[in-house]
Amino acid sequence: MTLAYIKKAYYLRLDICSRVFRSLNLLEELQTNRTKDFDGTLIGRSVITNYGKRRTFKIMSVRRDLTPLS
Repeated sequence: MTLAYIKKAYYLRLDICSRVFRSLNLLEELQTNRTKDFDGTLIGRSVITNYGKRRTFKIMSVRRDLTPLS
């Protein structure tokens, strides 16, 4: 966030971009770390999809009792 004075007026400039940097994908992280403490660290983090349009999602909860087919 930046406040700038340009041509006798103040302007507020907001940078709303967010970036996701990880060396492993989420599936690899979930398979290697099966503790409940790890699940708690994922809540609130952002992930980016790699299929179709690249979209970001925020993790709200982790449900290990469900599968993509359920």
